Amino acid sequence: GGLAIHADGTRLKPFFAAAKEAGKAVGLVTTTTVTHATPASFVISNPDRNAEEEIAQQYLDFGAEVYLGGGDRFFNPASRRDKKDLYAAFAQAGYGVVRTPEELARSNASKLLGVFSSSHVPYEIDRRFQGVGVPSLKAMAQAALPRLAAHSRGFVLQVEAGRIDHANHLNDAGAVLWDVLAADETLELLMAFVDDHPDTLLIVVSDHA
Repeated sequence: GGLAIHADGTRLKPFFAAAKEAGKAVGLVTTTTVTHATPASFVISNPDRNAEEEIAQQYLDFGAEVYLGGGDRFFNPASRRDKKDLYAAFAQAGYGVVRTPEELARSNASKLLGVFSSSHVPYEIDRRFQGVGVPSLKAMAQAALPRLAAHSRGFVLQVEAGRIDHANHLNDAGAVLWDVLAADETLELLMAFVDDHPDTLLIVVSDHA
């Protein structure tokens, strides 16, 4: 249940910490809460993957260039146990803080915190057919790429189509299908970027593989 930590409690260096030491920009894009286990494991070390309020604070301290996903309740003073306003803290640290697809599209901030739902980002089937006002995974990746690519020493971007896993756990075939299609559209965007920037390494893996 830990992130970047051995069973004996020894903390490990997260992947993005090593990337930062090499001078690279880093960013997270996910359809889960942005503080969920997969994105968080790239950034921080914590013995409890469910300590998402603490992980949100660790994100602020770490200072990745882009954080995009769900999880308002871990940043919002109205729902955090300590009542700390992490949105204000991120803004003070120089981040553009966006909460809607329209704000994401308009923002010209070089660093972004985008949190678009109380918990996980709703399924693509609901975004597409029920008018739920959240950005697509592709739109989030489109916002992250140019911000990270602007850094001369390179970047690492982690993009997670995280709700495929959730839909599979619930045996929700419709949600699985449309989130897989959303992932495929995002992969098309990423492959086009690699075609234009052939010194970029693209690694694709699946959850629980």
